[in-house]
Amino acid sequence: MHESPPSTPHDNATRNHLYIVGISMVAALGGFLFGFDSGVINGTVDALNRAFHSSNLGSGFNVASLLLGCAVGAFLAGTLADKFGRRSVLIVTSVFFIWGSWGAGIAHGSLEFILYRVMGGLAVGAASIVCPAYISEIAPSAIRGRLSSLQQLAIVLGLFFAFLSNYLFAGAAGRAGNPFWFGFQAWQWMFWAEIIPSAAFFLGLLFIPESPRFSNLSASTSFFITAKFCGERPDFQRATRFGRMSSAVRSTSARPLWRLRWWTNWDASRF
Repeated sequence: MHESPPSTPHDNATRNHLYIVGISMVAALGGFLFGFDSGVINGTVDALNRAFHSSNLGSGFNVASLLLGCAVGAFLAGTLADKFGRRSVLIVTSVFFIWGSWGAGIAHGSLEFILYRVMGGLAVGAASIVCPAYISEIAPSAIRGRLSSLQQLAIVLGLFFAFLSNYLFAGAAGRAGNPFWFGFQAWQWMFWAEIIPSAAFFLGLLFIPESPRFSNLSASTSFFITAKFCGERPDFQRATRFGRMSSAVRSTSARPLWRLRWWTNWDASRF
């Protein structure tokens, strides 16, 4: 029998780069939902005004309520991510995306609709902070800039698909306020369309690891995750040296995420 040739460091690095790209694409789904949730309201304004008999003031709150939640979500996300972990916060964020999009479609009045849109805004604000931070923290320095740009690309794609789905639903029904599938109006389906990528985001997050920057990880666990990302074969001598760095990192855990220098700026090859 012919033995397969041993893998080279270049092969290991290539496989691990693909692994990191896959993880980053899962995290970038948060950016996609950011764009989708921000754009989907554009095709529903007239239908919402007729369905809820909204005044100009009510219509304005229907549209702008997402931004209220977004501000709060962005303000709190960094602190929560430092305390509970980036992945945990993103999982809760995905649930808020699902809940907010479903609730916006079943709302029977402006107040109920605004509450669900604020909930979606919390998810948008959290995703705008934690998703790019997570990608930056898992990415090796050689490809960090390219992977970080996935978030921006995903936001634009989310906006595009929101407008596209609005166009398709409105075109199929005649207009956004007309009945469509199962007697529900087209504008409701416009919001419910977001449940599909939101569910994909939730499921994907169940299979990705926590960011190695998260200070509550043990030194050994954090080291082996980082070694996996960097395409290296972990050894315990390096893990010991990494443990000393991890202790220093944990000492900064009380500082907000946005004030920290990115831990991933260090070069793993030094170890």
